[in-house]
Amino acid sequence: MKAILNKTYLSGTKTFDTLLEKVKWENKGAPRMEAFMSDVDLSYGYDTKFGVRYYNSIPFTDEVKTIMNNLNEQFNTEYNVCFLNYYENEKQHLGWHADDSPEMDTNHPAFIISSYIDVL
Repeated sequence: MKAILNKTYLSGTKTFDTLLEKVKWENKGAPRMEAFMSDVDLSYGYDTKFGVRYYNSIPFTDEVKTIMNNLNEQFNTEYNVCFLNYYENEKQHLGWHADDSPEMDTNHPAFIISSYIDVL
């Protein structure tokens, strides 16, 4: 298998495998691994049919910070937090849902980057 990623956003970063290795992933019952990052100490929570999941931010890795800075430069934005999701295989997925937590600023929409594993 090899990871297919948009090189624009990974410019100046290491490989996808390095991101998987360096990020402090956690699982709070979702069908995926997750990480919530920011430069300041923040909390974030969202409702699920099983209750609310809460997260405390961790510092950015250099790679994630570089990706965010590239996005900010290209799209003239000022993103300052990142919620990462990692699906280990095709059996992990989420159904249709809305990212509509009260903490989110509707005037500053979320930017979502998805990558996939290409099985050769």
